[in-house]
Amino acid sequence: MCALVINVDGIEANQNEKEIESINGYLHNDNIDKIYEKYPLTKAQQDIIVEYFNNKNSNKYNICFEVVFSENYDKDKLNKVLNKIVNKYYVFKNNIIFKNGIFYQQPNNKKIKINCENIKLEDYLEVKKQFNLPLELLSGESFYIKHYHVENKNYILFNIHHVFFDGISVKLFIEEIINLYNNNKFINKNVYLGFVFRNE
Repeated sequence: MCALVINVDGIEANQNEKEIESINGYLHNDNIDKIYEKYPLTKAQQDIIVEYFNNKNSNKYNICFEVVFSENYDKDKLNKVLNKIVNKYYVFKNNIIFKNGIFYQQPNNKKIKINCENIKLEDYLEVKKQFNLPLELLSGESFYIKHYHVENKNYILFNIHHVFFDGISVKLFIEEIINLYNNNKFINKNVYLGFVFRNE
């Protein structure tokens, strides 16, 4: 089960603007606009990978959370925003590859499609119990995102490996959803790539 539950009822896109601006500056790197064939792992990522392959059946390094949107959010518009975000940032399209004895992360251009599923509350609760499953990095299963519409509320379940995502990324991801939902632009085109580079 996802340990972190985030309820965004009543949150506006422009809240904590200075704080988000500060975080963006911390993550931003002018040298990462070009998308290369493959990227080296940072030292922090290498350490995570080593532990991961020592115990591939563990969910220790999963970043798993649930975001709850009130009935004020239109499910179709929210779903379009969600799909736009995951297809915009390469962190959601990174694969771990092993080449010449070295692990790399490799972007791909595969189109990601997340559908909104209407289900009953009891069915959703069962899905949530089973959502924090181990991820298979070398097969390209570095994350799962599901969007459910349950009794007029929208629930997004998110499970991504820590090798690509961290706690700050969670906050920025949610702020990005709210920002785009309110018809604003992307906060920062490099915001999710920053985690890859900031330890180098």
